[in-house]
Amino acid sequence: MLDGRKVILDDECCLNNSAEIIEASCAGSVDATAKVFDTGGGYTKGMFVVDVSDYTGNSAAASCAAVDIILEGSATSTFTAYVPLAKFRLGQNAAAFAHSRLGSGYIGDASTGCSFTATSVRLMKPFHNLFAGTVYRYLRAYVAVMGTVSNVHIAYNAWISKY
Repeated sequence: MLDGRKVILDDECCLNNSAEIIEASCAGSVDATAKVFDTGGGYTKGMFVVDVSDYTGNSAAASCAAVDIILEGSATSTFTAYVPLAKFRLGQNAAAFAHSRLGSGYIGDASTGCSFTATSVRLMKPFHNLFAGTVYRYLRAYVAVMGTVSNVHIAYNAWISKY
């Protein structure tokens, strides 16, 4: 039996396994190929699991850097339109509240305490792919880098898992 902190991680459900440091907003990739998970079109619920192996976001208060790791859902595999299904924020940035990938009605962190550093952190959040009456068939991980990009970098792995 699995407790609330253990999950089964399947390579087929991996959304990002990049060992490189990411310094700009981008979609997740597996073995250097963009990864989109096809749910088959049915309602899906599970756990969004992110292992951050390295994160640094340090800058002056006027240009605080932040990174959002987002599980996005889309009705098309090209992600021409998408919705955020789950999200983790590392660092803080006042301008991030209006970031286009966060959707309307987003309420974020206060813009205080800009410095944040982490290594070997596991983040988990439940999700489902039904949003505003629409089932979003395709899923992907996306990193949105906000603030002074030259002051932030992240390396992470992401999966979706049954819970």
